[in-house]
Amino acid sequence: MRYACPTPGCPTTAPTRTTRCEQCTRRNSRAHKITLVCGPPCSGKNTWVAKHAQPGDLIVDLDALYTAVNANPTRTDHDQPAALTPFAFDARDAITNRLLHGDHNLRAAWIIHSAPEAATRAEWKQRGANIVMITADQDTLTHRAQVQRPNQWGEHIQDWHRRYTLGHVDRTVTTG
Repeated sequence: MRYACPTPGCPTTAPTRTTRCEQCTRRNSRAHKITLVCGPPCSGKNTWVAKHAQPGDLIVDLDALYTAVNANPTRTDHDQPAALTPFAFDARDAITNRLLHGDHNLRAAWIIHSAPEAATRAEWKQRGANIVMITADQDTLTHRAQVQRPNQWGEHIQDWHRRYTLGHVDRTVTTG
C-alpha cells in the first residue's frame, strides 16, 4: 500500500504514513547544508558569509547578481537599476529553485536575503535551512549606509525595520 508523502505540498506517494517519498528524502538530506543569512541592509551579511564559506560553496546574493547583469563598469557598489531588477530576481529564483530541488552535491549553500518577514524565514526553515540573523544597532547601520552605499540605502534600512516581524532564527550575530 502507498500513502501520501507527509511533506507539506508534495503530491507523490510514500511507502508508509511517516516516510517521505524518495524525492523529498533526497531534498531534505541536502537542505541541512543551506544557511539563510538574513538581516537589515548594512548589517554585515556578506562579510559574515565570506568568513564562513569555503571554496566551492554556493553563495546566492542578490547584490552580486545585480553586479553580474549590470553592464555599467563605473557603477557604484550596490547599484540596483530598476530595469535590471526582474533579471536579478529571476536569476536568484532559478538558483534557489535548483538548490531546493536537492539535485546537487554541494558542501554548503549560503542564501543572503534580508528576510524581514517571519514567514520568509519560516519557509526556509521548513525546507531544512539553518537561519542566521545578522544585526547591528541603528546608528551602525546608518553610518555604514552613508559611507558605503548609494543614498537610498538609508530608506532600505528603515523599510526593513518597518517590515520586520518576530520569528524563528537559529542564531543571532550582532556586528558592530
